[in-house]
Amino acid sequence: GVKDNALFFQAFAIVFYLIFSCIFSFFVSFLSIKITKKISLPYGKLLPLSCAALSFMHGAQDGQKFLGILLFILVPTGNFYNAPFFLVFLVSLIMSVSTLLGGGRIINTLSKTSNSLDYHSSFCSDFGSFLTILFCSFLGMPISTGNVKSLSIIGCAVAKKEKINKKMTGKVLLASVITLPICFYMGFLICKIISFLL
Repeated sequence: GVKDNALFFQAFAIVFYLIFSCIFSFFVSFLSIKITKKISLPYGKLLPLSCAALSFMHGAQDGQKFLGILLFILVPTGNFYNAPFFLVFLVSLIMSVSTLLGGGRIINTLSKTSNSLDYHSSFCSDFGSFLTILFCSFLGMPISTGNVKSLSIIGCAVAKKEKINKKMTGKVLLASVITLPICFYMGFLICKIISFLL
């Protein structure tokens, strides 16, 4: 019926947003390298700024997803535009702790996709990811910031004609592809179990 069609189009839109954001990030980072390759800037000193900008936009995507779900469950008034401070703090704390626990291994994996990530490449990949997430957030597109960052690194490596670790890159891309269906079925299964128990 109408409800099934709406769900289908919502699922299609989410998949489209994920693919679009990855392609967009790849080309923005690719172009950033090409445009700035002859521009001598202190990229090492600029890198903390680009990292901070990317971290901020990461919160605009993943942070808002967590916050939106908590608001939907915990705020019966339906006022989703004025989040209580304790929820904002809780989401920030959860994201910070989870990053501290597993972030190092993720960064280590991503760094191995390219054999020579220098300051210039790192800055441009941050910049490409930042612009992509900013653009998608402005349009209300829910995307994966991890996938965006992965493709931005690969885009920089391709632009600089660096040797890409095909095995590691393949693993990263495979993880990006299988994440969505696994999360879908895990969510479905958990909801079924909770519904059965209640």
